[in-house]
Amino acid sequence: MDPLSDAKGDDFSLVEHLNGVPFAAALYVVAELVGFTPSEPVWTRKARDRAPDLTIMERWRVRRKPWPGSATWRYLHDTRHVPEGVIRKAIAANVLREGPKGSMWAGHTHLPACRNAREPGDCHGSR
Repeated sequence: MDPLSDAKGDDFSLVEHLNGVPFAAALYVVAELVGFTPSEPVWTRKARDRAPDLTIMERWRVRRKPWPGSATWRYLHDTRHVPEGVIRKAIAANVLREGPKGSMWAGHTHLPACRNAREPGDCHGSR
């Protein structure tokens, strides 16, 4: 490693370079050098006893569509600067939902009308 050139980095980068191994393998090499023995996590998530109450489509149907001032609307309009007209078109195309705890759900579609779209306005999910 040369701190005055582009060939600089941390200890893991040095091990990657000297041993010709990827980062994940370098972790184990460094761990062995310092006497650390990796182990499995103490806690693991238990398998669910039952299937979810609702299917994905049912969960989508019960979520509210965004409205002016909702968390999704504010995120898209104020944070991501998506124009209001685009948000309204997405809502009309049924591809946006308010998710739990202020999150946003976006539905993905494979509409034939969108395959050859050259401009964003060429694809209308509500057709």
